[in-house]
Amino acid sequence: MDWLKVLALAVVQGVTEFLPVSSSGHLVVGKHLLGLDSPGLRFEIVLHAGTLVAVCAYFRKRLWSLALGLLKREPAAWKMAGCLALATLPAVLMYKLVLKPHMGTIETPAAAACGLLVTGILLLTLHRLKDGGEGMTWRRALLMGIAQAVAVLPGVSRSGTTVALGRHSGLAREAAGEFAMLMSIPVILGSLVLDLAGGEFGSAGGVTPAMYALGALVSAAVGFAAVAVFMRVLKSGRFWMFGVYCLAAGCVALVFIKP
Repeated sequence: MDWLKVLALAVVQGVTEFLPVSSSGHLVVGKHLLGLDSPGLRFEIVLHAGTLVAVCAYFRKRLWSLALGLLKREPAAWKMAGCLALATLPAVLMYKLVLKPHMGTIETPAAAACGLLVTGILLLTLHRLKDGGEGMTWRRALLMGIAQAVAVLPGVSRSGTTVALGRHSGLAREAAGEFAMLMSIPVILGSLVLDLAGGEFGSAGGVTPAMYALGALVSAAVGFAAVAVFMRVLKSGRFWMFGVYCLAAGCVALVFIKP
């Protein structure tokens, strides 16, 4: 892998991690079309580390407020922390039971393209949905957690599915968007811990430590901008338009993917 390809994948990751267009789908298809042979999840996890920095930086005030609330034993803060923990459990189970043992058969360009089509259809259902006015509940947290678990599959957007289920359950746009972003923090952090514990980092596949550093830096910068765009579009009520892109991307990917 050369520097230009590292930069390209980092930009793709930063743009697509938070926008509802599936970062995994774009990375799988992108590697296929660019002829890359990346060392499994290693490079993707490093890029996720960059996006983890991005989302923490964007919601730094909310995270600080939540941390202070926990220290002061405020009921609202503890409920939010509990909802985030509950929403994380389905993704953990999905990873252990489905993704980890069947990685080679699930993470294919064709599967990613089909996942993009599914994401597109789901996002289009938000077109005429009115803005909700209700806050987070245990039930909504679990529903969004299940959506996040399904999004472990390539091509299925994590942010898109979680926001869609949150909105259909009655959550307000901004509340659904914020919770969807905060949900990503424990999942990305957990992925990093698992990868580090497995000792999978190194220069295998031609990816050097310097390339890892560049990928993380670029994905963090681009990811921060993507979170800002995500929240702005969601508040505007035009979030469903990403569905049109996902449908188009899925169709184009199916056309150009070589069997």
